[in-house]
Amino acid sequence: MVIALDPAEEHAYILEDDRNLKPKERTEFLFRVPTVREMEELLQMTVEQDGSEPDGFRFTAASLRFLVGWRNFRNAKGKALEFAASEDGGPSDEALGLIPWRYRQELATAVVRLGHLDEPERD
Repeated sequence: MVIALDPAEEHAYILEDDRNLKPKERTEFLFRVPTVREMEELLQMTVEQDGSEPDGFRFTAASLRFLVGWRNFRNAKGKALEFAASEDGGPSDEALGLIPWRYRQELATAVVRLGHLDEPERD
């Protein structure tokens, strides 16, 4: 059975490095599903017309605009960090700056996968 995707619904993603932690210790990043048009734009960024490598920085930044919040994200001192949204509802530059680059790349890939998975496959 096909399950409809709802762009207004939030979906949690847990980083691979956190999956071995106890559930209450994991950070959850919350995303909305991209619309069809938004997904097409993202996928076009992964294939450059001249066959060269896609612009990873541009793709990551574009994908992370679907981040709408987080749970249990803390600084080095253990203080919970608040999610700050930009005017368009995605993360502010300050919020994105809190996420280490290697995790931003993983999260960007998760956004694309989110738009392709059937309901039983989602976290």
